[in-house]
Amino acid sequence: MIAAVLLLVTGGACDCDCEEPTEEERLREMVDTTSVHLYVAMKVAVTKTGADPETRRARERLLETLIAMRRLAESRSDEDTDESVEEAVSRTLGTAGDAVALARAMYELRGEGAEIVRTRNEDALSPLLPIVLAERAPHLLPYWDMNTEHAVLLLALFTLKFHEKSAAPIPAEVLLYEAWMTDAGTMRLPGLVPPVRAVKAHLYAQVELCDLANAESNALAEGDRETRRDDIRATLETLGATPDDEGVRALAAGSRALAHGSTALCYMDRGEDEKGREELQRFVDAAEEFGTLPEDTALLRAYLAYHQGDIPATRRYLEQGKQSQLLDERDRQDVDELIVYLRDGGDRDALTDFYDRAFFTTFTVRLLFRQLERSGVTEDLEETPVYAGAYAWVVSAGRTIGTARDTIPSFSDATEKGKSFLESLFE
Repeated sequence: MIAAVLLLVTGGACDCDCEEPTEEERLREMVDTTSVHLYVAMKVAVTKTGADPETRRARERLLETLIAMRRLAESRSDEDTDESVEEAVSRTLGTAGDAVALARAMYELRGEGAEIVRTRNEDALSPLLPIVLAERAPHLLPYWDMNTEHAVLLLALFTLKFHEKSAAPIPAEVLLYEAWMTDAGTMRLPGLVPPVRAVKAHLYAQVELCDLANAESNALAEGDRETRRDDIRATLETLGATPDDEGVRALAAGSRALAHGSTALCYMDRGEDEKGREELQRFVDAAEEFGTLPEDTALLRAYLAYHQGDIPATRRYLEQGKQSQLLDERDRQDVDELIVYLRDGGDRDALTDFYDRAFFTTFTVRLLFRQLERSGVTEDLEETPVYAGAYAWVVSAGRTIGTARDTIPSFSDATEKGKSFLESLFE
């Protein structure tokens, strides 16, 4: 039996002209899971009318959460409340029993969610966030189609999932779904294009869809950068923020840095080192353009110098990199050990071990958020109605999926059926 499985996996038992699935086909399979079906079912519930009593109650609960976000944004603007978005979501989602009821109702609708995912047909859906925006920011409604909403939810999901201050258990495939459904080439708010392409590149790279990631990073490398910065400024102002030059530059160059850094990691993991180092050089250049301190990029320059055979430069950059505030004490001890290895001509594989997937993933994302926070652009956006609504939806979705996973016995069975043959083999 084991031999037959191995032959099937390696293709040794196949006499047909079998072809490897394309990256697009692999992406389709990755998002076809129970978690995504349930996530889309939540959107169906808000849109659907004339449903059974349980679904109607779930719809009312979700609408109440979105309306609460609108009121929260208004109260914050008037400085009448200290309530956080998380507190408002918890209040409107109700008791633990209410959360379970919501999860079960969404689980019953998962078939409709699955149909939308598999056909990629959203004709039955309409955008959610206008519920929040209609009174507070009506000027945004002409820009608000399904594509704009996918983009905004994608960015909110990414922030909630990866920011070290708010990391939440959002299933990765939910982020992939929003990335897959967002078309950066037809964005009504063109300033969203750079961060959307960057997040798409990062997510695709995380699951080894390197060519899809590269397509996004290449698109960011093209075009006039001044025009792109103007687009970002105009979009941020339209959303209700008041960006300065530093914030605009940070978001523009930071988007390129994240895309190139993520794509570099993907190619290096795949053994395509030349492509990886080219993308890594683009990452370093973009990171320095948006004001990153030299010590924050020094470790990556050390990696490039090492692969170019310049050991003195490698040691010099490692010494400089120890000053970075992105490192903790354990990281600095590791860097000291690398310097000793290189000085003594010892085990140079230690450097390769240091620069593993975890290092690059953590470093690139942490660097992006650090620079955006320094510029003030994130704090500015957090005060907008769009942020409040998107953040509330993402928190609600994460809690609903988590509750379903924890309380519905058949959820795990359905998830297993939603996995590919290869995924289940290598767990």
